[in-house]
Amino acid sequence: RGDIMKVWNKKMMTLACATCLTVGMGAVVYADTVDLGYDQTANTSAAVKAVAMVKVPTQMNERTAEQNKIAKDANKDAVDTLNSVSTFLYKVPTKYSGNVYDGFSLYQLQGENHLGYHKAYLMNIDVSKEYIKQRIAYEQSVLQHGTEEVKVQFKHGFSSIGSEYSKSIVEQALKNVKPYTLSSEELHSKVVDINRELPKALSDVTDEALQQGTGLSVTEKQELGTLLKRITAPITINATHISYAPVNTRYGMAGKGVIRSSLGYDGFIYPTSLIGYLVPAQEGLILQILFTEDTSYDFWNTELDRMNQTVEYKGAQK
Repeated sequence: RGDIMKVWNKKMMTLACATCLTVGMGAVVYADTVDLGYDQTANTSAAVKAVAMVKVPTQMNERTAEQNKIAKDANKDAVDTLNSVSTFLYKVPTKYSGNVYDGFSLYQLQGENHLGYHKAYLMNIDVSKEYIKQRIAYEQSVLQHGTEEVKVQFKHGFSSIGSEYSKSIVEQALKNVKPYTLSSEELHSKVVDINRELPKALSDVTDEALQQGTGLSVTEKQELGTLLKRITAPITINATHISYAPVNTRYGMAGKGVIRSSLGYDGFIYPTSLIGYLVPAQEGLILQILFTEDTSYDFWNTELDRMNQTVEYKGAQK
């Protein structure tokens, strides 16, 4: 059963990943450098320490043999999962191949101010241009052969930017999305609907992950599936704030999104925040995701803005 749990953990991590930040550089003292991939870096402030937990550089000549193996295994898992899950969800077969990720990293960030100690995790995922091109082709296939219900899900997908990928094309697409903010009142009905559908969604993901397992009999898969569904059944989510805005950064135009929410499990509530940046590069897309407790949101939101030299995009349509 250790094998199936290993497969389960890998698939869930891939799914979570296979979905999906102003100061001058002059005399500021920095604590650490964070590798974002594609030769892009960000420096933390003096009050913040960054510890690399996982790191696979996008540049092949900077990798160790172990990092190459991690990248190879991660891409194989991603391709297998995308092909099976996409076909399952959208009923249109996929044939993804090659690399989904050119590189990735996970940092633990630690900081302190007058309010106390703050901790966060920053994941940087470098999505390859190769995968994006395949994704565009797949979305076009779904829009041609899929059901009307499925087609709606790709209204703002990669294919909406055109048939090709480039940094300038994606930057323009990000500019064209109007900034928006959803309050807790506006989110209430949506959250109720999500929690109504969540048990089935988790059950479907469990069944799909178990199908990828090897070395287990049909009976063992059924028993493990029943156990996992019982464990995930009490999970609920709540959202108090969701927003998006195009922003200018030291890397060019980017999209910044925020989700402030909470996870519930059998009556226990854990407030969380996600801050994400979508940064186009010539070689692919840099996806930054910071996860922290909601009580530390203001601290880390300010820190990410400082690291990425974020400035409001004045041309955004209100």
